[in-house]
Amino acid sequence: MASNPDITLYAYKTLTFPRVAIALEEVGIPYTIINVNVEEHDNLNPEYKRTVSITGQVPALIDASTGLKLTESAAIMFYIVDKYGPHLTFPAGSNEYYELVQFIDFVTDLTLMVGFGKLIYDPINNPDYGKTPGIEGAMRWRVSKNLTVLNDRLKEQREKYPGSEPWLVGGKFSAADISAYATVLAASGLAHIEIAELGLDELVGWKERIGARESAKKVDGLQEKFADGDGAWPRVFKRTEA
Repeated sequence: MASNPDITLYAYKTLTFPRVAIALEEVGIPYTIINVNVEEHDNLNPEYKRTVSITGQVPALIDASTGLKLTESAAIMFYIVDKYGPHLTFPAGSNEYYELVQFIDFVTDLTLMVGFGKLIYDPINNPDYGKTPGIEGAMRWRVSKNLTVLNDRLKEQREKYPGSEPWLVGGKFSAADISAYATVLAASGLAHIEIAELGLDELVGWKERIGARESAKKVDGLQEKFADGDGAWPRVFKRTEA
């Protein structure tokens, strides 16, 4: 592990926050959270765009010990595990490494799909909810299909690594599982899909195993702290009208 990390995570309760925060918890390094309330447009504050993310993206990470600034949750997670948590990845150039990249890319696409689906599925924020059953049905079908892909992969891995509970890559818990877990939470929550009702038993068990990890339980609690007012962390980039 690299020495003396000095990490600040600029975050909010977005779909991609859990994958980054769980990775940080799993590698066991200290980090500071800055609450960037995207609902209040904190991410559009000129100072935030100048000092953290020119595009105004959240989450974002700055590691002062290396001088690196990153956005895009997949890139942030790769940095965390490559730099501070090699036990969560595989040797560069190995088959397992490329499979890990494959599944992180796969679930990143699924996260985008779920995010778009939120506009359709959310009866609170979408005044047209229920008026487009064809689109809603198509989105639910697509998300369900991709969840089935993950379930089938876990079945395959159980056969490949008998005698242990299956993970997505290489017979061990890795960044691929962290990334997929965050997406599955979003899919089952926002798209109103009950995984158990789809008969995806391997995926259900896998989700329960990750949810029982201390990292996942802590991050679940962290998300609640964004909910009320300014939350438990400093909110230093409040949007001000010109």
